[in-house]
Amino acid sequence: MNRPLLSFFSGEKKTMASRVVMPKLTETMEEGVLLKWYKKEGERVESGDTLAEIETDKAVTDLESYASGILKKVLVPPDSVVPAGDLIAVVADPDEDVTEMVKKEKPRFHKRGEEGEKPAEPPVASASVVEPAALQREAAPEKREIKASPLAKRLAQERGVDLARVEGTGPGGRITEKDVERHLQGSPREKPVAQPAATHLPSLENPFEEIPLTMMRKTIAKRMVQSLAPVPHFYVTTEVEMTEVLRYREGLPEAAPGVKITIGDLIVRAAALALRDFPRLRASFMGEKIRVYRRIDIGIAVGFEEGLTTVVIRDCDRKGLKEISLESRDLIQRAKAKTLKPEEYTGAVFSVSNLGMYDVDAFTAIITPPEAAALAVGSVTERPRIVDGEIAVGKFLRATLSTDHRVADGLTAAEYLKAFKRILQNPLALAL
Repeated sequence: MNRPLLSFFSGEKKTMASRVVMPKLTETMEEGVLLKWYKKEGERVESGDTLAEIETDKAVTDLESYASGILKKVLVPPDSVVPAGDLIAVVADPDEDVTEMVKKEKPRFHKRGEEGEKPAEPPVASASVVEPAALQREAAPEKREIKASPLAKRLAQERGVDLARVEGTGPGGRITEKDVERHLQGSPREKPVAQPAATHLPSLENPFEEIPLTMMRKTIAKRMVQSLAPVPHFYVTTEVEMTEVLRYREGLPEAAPGVKITIGDLIVRAAALALRDFPRLRASFMGEKIRVYRRIDIGIAVGFEEGLTTVVIRDCDRKGLKEISLESRDLIQRAKAKTLKPEEYTGAVFSVSNLGMYDVDAFTAIITPPEAAALAVGSVTERPRIVDGEIAVGKFLRATLSTDHRVADGLTAAEYLKAFKRILQNPLALAL
């Protein structure tokens, strides 16, 4: 799996110890999860080596070493939640003493699924390097360390695959999700370990299960409260006749072999084109002023098992249907694999959320700050219509615009939906 490599060090490479910190990838990122270390205390580190695996609310990322030296101190064990910017390790020359640095900058962290912060243990005053217990367990000589991505581990668990039998093709022999899929295709499906049959009913003393929040779900919870509570939403809905645009879509060439232009692509293109004439809907409320963005960077909501994220198509109004289709397809696939770069999921000025593929007639979207509007579209449904005095069957779609009332009013929202509707009902405008 191709993932971005990050370097988050401060200090000089040769004359003083280098601080390794939890990266802050976006302005809104507050914490990340340190999934695992690839290097151990006392091990030689070269510039460019992968030190650790980090999970943010949007992606799983490799943390790359900027400095060369010895990994003198690891301060945070695997599977720990750490505030962005906190020290997690130190790289230094073999003879450097990092005791004072570690004493001054104890990281705050706690195990995923637990509450509160745990201060780092004070360093052991010894010339020898002591590994944390968690790292000692991982490096046990009697077991071969298996390097695998979180998605590969999950797929292996679901399909009953022994990762020790899978050949990894990732960096350093790391097992990726594709490696597990390739193993399943090339060998008989392994049966999951049988679980003992239940001999009694679950205890009524504990009639529920508690699931720790993922980084993504925690971020969603915080941002939705920040949006719906202080942002005064209002909603305007229109109905769009889709008969002509669907006929137009059937005549379009494939974006790539086997890749058809989707209804979602048409909607995103129309939303971007309509936005050109409505600067108040590509804006942000800034307290004493309204910031209007010149570029039309459209966010597309992507939902999957762990939660919801948004991928961003830059300058969307300047891109044709084929380009939008291929770019959105690639971004959505990588969003689900958690391999997006920060610039691919941040900075949208307007969002589109489409639940039409789930037989949802209509819904309202919550605005994602600092955006001022979000468009929600449902399924295309058939119902009677009048054509030249005769009853015929038409195909219709309902679209609802959520708008920040501090930035725009009902008239602006209504006029935008009218423009959006006009473009879809006259599909040749999509080619302009």
